[in-house]
Amino acid sequence: MGVRAVRAGGFVASSAGQTVTQSPAALAAIRYGFGLLPAVVMVAAVLVQRRYTLDGTARADD
Repeated sequence: MGVRAVRAGGFVASSAGQTVTQSPAALAAIRYGFGLLPAVVMVAAVLVQRRYTLDGTARADD
């Protein structure tokens, strides 16, 4: 998930001993791909899981 966002942003990988300057779009993609995007997915997962119950009697009422 995060790797795709970084690639889409134009991230350029480097080899050992190489120095590569990343574009502003690549730096933004790193921030969003490894910070904001996983946080949004986690919040969505928490909201979905709030509706789940382990109580068998509560599920039987549905």
